[in-house]
Parts: sequence; structure tokens; C-alpha cells
Amino acid sequence: MSGPPQDYSVRLRSLSPVDRVASAGKFTVTAVDSVDLARLPPTRVTDFGCTVNATSGRLRMRWTSVGDQLDSGAASRYLIRASANRSLLELDFASADDGAAAQLPSVPSGQPMTLEVAAADELPSYPSVTFYLAVRANNSAGVLSQLSNVAAVQLTMPDNLAEIGV
Repeated sequence: MSGPPQDYSVRLRSLSPVDRVASAGKFTVTAVDSVDLARLPPTRVTDFGCTVNATSGRLRMRWTSVGDQLDSGAASRYLIRASANRSLLELDFASADDGAAAQLPSVPSGQPMTLEVAAADELPSYPSVTFYLAVRANNSAGVLSQLSNVAAVQLTMPDNLAEIGV
């Protein structure tokens, strides 16, 4: 921190059960540790979802973009992985199969992201089982976010479509 120490006043307000305001005094900031912002990870994606279009065989993934450092800026890239084993995906994301190979534009945090791929081309080892996908954001320094929520997808349609009137 450059310059003289700064004083800050603190006020506490209780809202329940009685509305009161009281002074909590004053504190002085004398030094601030320098933080290498590039080491801060992107925020975790929390709304990752997938749908399969049975007619076209396309897999559509969607989520809200995150920042390069927490919610600031734009993540450099997104890593998407797939596995028939949810536990493997959650515990060892790096060893799961690449879920999609596509370059996505870098967009500011909070924007909707969509990636659509041919499911059979991108995920050939999952012909008729439920599989799981997740995403991790990567920042410009190579720091990864925490694992997103996991989305479950099934590529094949049920055998009884005629019976249920589809």
C-alpha cells in the first residue's frame, strides 16, 4: 500500500429483532499484502447443462461464462470432460475423456455460453449409456477453476418410443 495509513469507520446495524445502529469504532489499514491476481482462479461454473437433439444427434452444452480471476474479466478457455463414471469425472477430471474439442470465444463474466457438437463424433465411446459431463474454466496463467456441477446425458432414445406416442 502506498501513501499514509488510512482510517476506516465501522457501523454495525442489527435488523432483527430490533433495528439498531451502533458504532463499532475505527480501524487503520497500515499495509496490504500484494496479491498476484493471475494466481486467483476463475469462479466455478454452477449452471452447466446439456441436452441432446434426438433428430440431429447434436449435443448442446450451456453455461454462464466466468472471469479470468474470480468474476473479473473473461476466462481464457473452458475444458470439458466426459465419463460414463461420475465418480471418475468428479475425482480425476484430468483423466476423463475430452468432451468437446472446440475453440470458444472469450467473453466477459456473466454472459451465456453455448457449445453444440455432433454427439456421435465427439463422444463415440458412449453409444447407449448415460454419461456425465463437467467443465472447468482456465485463466490466462493456467489456473483452473473448481469443477462445475455435473450434467448427465443419454445419447440413445428409449426402445419404447412408439408406445409412449413420440
